[in-house]
Amino acid sequence: MNLYVGSIALTIAGNIAYHLLNKSVAPSAHPFASLVATYGIGFVTSMVVLAASAPDGIARGMRELNWASYALGIVVVSLELGFLLAYRAGWKVSVAAVYSNVAVGLLLLPIGALVYRETLTASNAAGIVLAVVALVLMSR
Repeated sequence: MNLYVGSIALTIAGNIAYHLLNKSVAPSAHPFASLVATYGIGFVTSMVVLAASAPDGIARGMRELNWASYALGIVVVSLELGFLLAYRAGWKVSVAAVYSNVAVGLLLLPIGALVYRETLTASNAAGIVLAVVALVLMSR
């Protein structure tokens, strides 16, 4: 399997597990206690894999980071907390992810076009129309 297909397959599998596990977090658990456990395990796992795979060591790998990696840490916490609270508020696992991802995709369209100079094709435009229709139908 090539990187193009494998990488998106990994995001799909990870997203399925993510939503099922997030929906399964104990309702009585403090949201930030859950995040501490989640990121504690994530930190340890990442450090082990980095140590095993970094040919020049952990320190060099860390020095090569820019501000975006640190900002992403804050943003990922908001994403995790948002879904955890959405599920506690009654969103269905079958709807919350679709609704969120479609909305995010639609909001990223102008950013992709303006910032990254991505082009919009006719089939993309048709997909946008269908995505908007999907959001309207899901909101009812």
